[in-house]
Amino acid sequence: DAQGLDEEWYASHVRHRLSTFVFTLTFVMIVLSCTTFTIESMPQYYKRNLLVFSVVEAVCIGWFTLELFTRFFTCSSKKKFFRDFFNWIDFISILPFYVDLIISSITGSNAKANGLIVLRTVRLTRIFRVFKLSKYNEGIQMVFVSVTRSTDALSLLIFLMVIAMV
Repeated sequence: DAQGLDEEWYASHVRHRLSTFVFTLTFVMIVLSCTTFTIESMPQYYKRNLLVFSVVEAVCIGWFTLELFTRFFTCSSKKKFFRDFFNWIDFISILPFYVDLIISSITGSNAKANGLIVLRTVRLTRIFRVFKLSKYNEGIQMVFVSVTRSTDALSLLIFLMVIAMV
């Protein structure tokens, strides 16, 4: 190329930067969703029904839904998509939000339905996505290997903690 711009390199560079951005945003949303869910379940926040938790939850679920549908509509094989365990985790983790939304709109209540609290904990299955995302990130791979190699020591630590609690 006379101008020194290789179109293939540029296209792959843009794709790489976009995929890195999507990966990072998805990872941040997973951590934010799990953290918010954990904080929201603390006694001092549990009954207060703060708007900030609902907004963060809606934004995270919106992103997860957009990501799931984008992957579904752009995949080459719908059959493979439905066979993938992590796609089911993604679907199951966003489902409680929509079930809660439908029930709230039918009953006309803004409060979270008490029977759906157990169903809402299913959202935490989203954390399993971190394991899938780890194949693209060396840092996460290193943590995973470290935890795997430390299984004996961690088991002993957990055992001693359980004895101390009893």
